[in-house]
Amino acid sequence: MFHNTRLATVLIRRTDMWDPDVYLAFADHRSRPFYDLVSRVGAKRARRVVDLGCGPAT
Repeated sequence: MFHNTRLATVLIRRTDMWDPDVYLAFADHRSRPFYDLVSRVGAKRARRVVDLGCGPAT
């Protein structure tokens, strides 16, 4: 429980600042580790792909 109301308000506002355009601006940077990992798996054909991210939430 927050005793400092101002701090609680600032923390709530910071989590409320989602911008899908900013997310997409860094899409290449965010997806690079995924492609690096998949390239090391060595599977010739994917049997199942699971996307655990939300992306830009569109």
